[in-house]
Amino acid sequence: MTLGILSQTAGSLTWIIKFFNSLFISLSLVYFFFFAVNFTKNSTKALFATIFLAMIPSYFTHFIWAHTLVTTFFMISLYLMEKSFEDNRWSYALALIIAAILLTQPSRPIKFAFMWMIFFFVTCLIKKKFLYKQIIPFGAGLLISLLWWFNKYQSILGERISSSDTVAKFSYLADKTGIFSTIQKLFPYNDGLQQEYIHLRISL
Repeated sequence: MTLGILSQTAGSLTWIIKFFNSLFISLSLVYFFFFAVNFTKNSTKALFATIFLAMIPSYFTHFIWAHTLVTTFFMISLYLMEKSFEDNRWSYALALIIAAILLTQPSRPIKFAFMWMIFFFVTCLIKKKFLYKQIIPFGAGLLISLLWWFNKYQSILGERISSSDTVAKFSYLADKTGIFSTIQKLFPYNDGLQQEYIHLRISL
């Protein structure tokens, strides 16, 4: 949806993707700086940390679109997480950004979860107490995201179960080639399943 809205601002979709991808990943440095200032309580150290992050070549070139958005959201989540340690009212914003991360890219949050846990437990050690209230925003963000993911997966599973064509394709491939080859053909790197299905229809 975001890409569709932005594509109306210029005629070249390629330019839109390149420009706003660079803009979003650059904005993440700003959020990282604010996080570092709150974490170190020293603007000079925060500035040097931000410069070192910007000097990593892969940071600006490795991500594209959804990965860029979710990386930017991650930096915001770190800032909000640090602020929530001081004031629980920041937890509401943190829950929304956690939900945004889970809705933007489904695999990255798994990696981010380890970073959040490390940051959380280190902060607990520094403060010498278990900050259980800071876990609530993550659970709330997960529940918010499930409002969409539950219906999405429910519709996908419903279509797969009710589709007689899918059942026919699976039965045909299982009888012909065995289970492991069947899995490869059901999830090919190209349209191999479509070719196999065409062959099935012709043979029938």
